[in-house]
Amino acid sequence: MVSPSTNCRERISERISSCKEWLAVAAAILTFNAVVVVSDSRDGSKNRIERAIGGHSFGRGAWPWLVLLKATIVTNRLFGIFPTRHYHLYCGGALISDRWVITAAHCFSDNGQAAARPWNWKAKLATVRLRPTMAQRFLDIIGRVLNQDDLRQWEVNVDRIVTHPNYNRTSLLNDDIALLRLAEAVPNGRRFSLIQMIPLPNQTEVDFPQVGQVCTTKGWGCTTVGGQPSSQAHQIDLPVYSDSHCLHYYNLDSMQKRLCAGFRNRGVGVCRGDSGSPLVCQKGNQYTLAGIVSFTSKNNPESFPAVFTRVQDYIPWINTVMETYN
Repeated sequence: MVSPSTNCRERISERISSCKEWLAVAAAILTFNAVVVVSDSRDGSKNRIERAIGGHSFGRGAWPWLVLLKATIVTNRLFGIFPTRHYHLYCGGALISDRWVITAAHCFSDNGQAAARPWNWKAKLATVRLRPTMAQRFLDIIGRVLNQDDLRQWEVNVDRIVTHPNYNRTSLLNDDIALLRLAEAVPNGRRFSLIQMIPLPNQTEVDFPQVGQVCTTKGWGCTTVGGQPSSQAHQIDLPVYSDSHCLHYYNLDSMQKRLCAGFRNRGVGVCRGDSGSPLVCQKGNQYTLAGIVSFTSKNNPESFPAVFTRVQDYIPWINTVMETYN
């Protein structure tokens, strides 16, 4: 004999299963429509594919360690409580563990006190868009209900920001490196291919990367000089530049803990919004993190190589921070 409570649980279970089936169908239809819309927009104009300053766009999952960092800074509140005005800050980053993101220190130190508060920042993973579409927002709801990671929009709170203690803006961004701890661990590896960690370089390999080696940086930087961040992530292939030329272009005293990559007068370069974005180089059969975007020419970023923080020189500091705050 089935008790009333058991009967009730069975009915609830049936309704949940039915709901999940309906949502799965809706997700499939919506995903198909979203793909059609994207395909149509790409066919409409070649200029929509060409991205920033010499770069080009790519699909979700192509660079699974890429992270979009977004801060929402409230500037006015009604009755001191309800936000009425705000602005956004954007930087790039790279996932180096299931809870840590590496980026540039100047993202948090040069934009006022509010930018240094971790609760103002969110990390977005497994995405190429600056802002999700309505279809993606709906799929995110379905993904959470059905526990489907690939449908979700992975936007995670930040609960700690650790900038390098020797960071110095007045010395052309010495030690321009920071680590962000995510409020929750994110899936990565074999279980979820859209989110992966980027391997860190070996501290003892002094010849990585080699001058002339073509590496890749990617982010949401502007597509024209003085423009706004790009609505979609783009990538740029840049050769590693010699230290001597970089010293000359930027009147630097030393290239210690830095590296240069890019071109001179080729219409290719990083731009505003790319700060903190990763520079990765091929090493064996995999990509390895070589640098993070620090600075470039203010007025002619497309005409000069960019300066990156050399990650290799900070391995002990990175390990210490993650062990201390894990």
